[in-house]
Amino acid sequence: MVEGRGGLRLAAETLVPHSAGLFLRACTLTHRRVRVKLACTPLLLSASLVYTCHKGNRLRMPPVGFSRRNQMNQYSRKTLEDFPKFHLSRLSRGETSQEGFTAFELEGEFDRPIEREEEITWFWLLIGERAAIRAQWKSFAEDTRAATLVAHEKELPEIAGKTLYYLGRRWDPYQVWMVLDEQWGWERVRFQAVDAVAETYEAKDISIIDGRRVKTWTKMQRADKRTSTTRYAPAVEQSSPSSAGQQVIPGGWDHEHCQLCRGHIDHDDIGYRDRDELWMCENCYDTYVKPHDLSFVGGP
Repeated sequence: MVEGRGGLRLAAETLVPHSAGLFLRACTLTHRRVRVKLACTPLLLSASLVYTCHKGNRLRMPPVGFSRRNQMNQYSRKTLEDFPKFHLSRLSRGETSQEGFTAFELEGEFDRPIEREEEITWFWLLIGERAAIRAQWKSFAEDTRAATLVAHEKELPEIAGKTLYYLGRRWDPYQVWMVLDEQWGWERVRFQAVDAVAETYEAKDISIIDGRRVKTWTKMQRADKRTSTTRYAPAVEQSSPSSAGQQVIPGGWDHEHCQLCRGHIDHDDIGYRDRDELWMCENCYDTYVKPHDLSFVGGP
């Protein structure tokens, strides 16, 4: 439990219940320099408190063993060329849904074995310098590494003659680009807390969070609206919310999250900020961004 400035107490950040009984990812990003749609993903909350995606995807978290590393000489620099590659041999266009998404089928083979998780059916294919598609397994032959993939897109980026790099579902493509791009626009600044706007509301369904029955939630955003990020937390008091509406909390937006390690960048901490108000802690910046090292991704 944390107490925000102005007396508003919030539990640890978590997921927000959707009216249909699903859960939505707490913080959703859409980065204008990356052609990837990072829409809110429906999530289910399991009894064991493992956040599991409605379509089989677990909520992206840093992989086991991920840590802030202080001695770079113990590791070799990792580049995109170290990622598994998919060599496309055939592309076919399928049916288009009423929402305008076309099923594209990609046939080809990977240059190395891919260790797949049975319950996870999707991953990313990075294309060129700034494009990516979300692909799903249709078939995969372990012996030949031949694979058939399906991607549902309104428009498919140009992929003819381009190398397609495999990125597991733990990471989003923009996290790769922000480390590789020398022109990303990082600025070293000191984070300062700003006012937040909080609103308490009652969800349709009850959730079990750390053994606690939760139906009343608090939604918080920056008062200056410099970002579209919204944070949700179970309200301390689980009684029906009052009709007070929104409440301004002085200094309530008192931290940001590092885009790689997810650690806090608290009030008065030094960090790196890009033009879209995405933040990187000093350690991750020095460890990964400066040398353009992708080793935080780990294995496939």
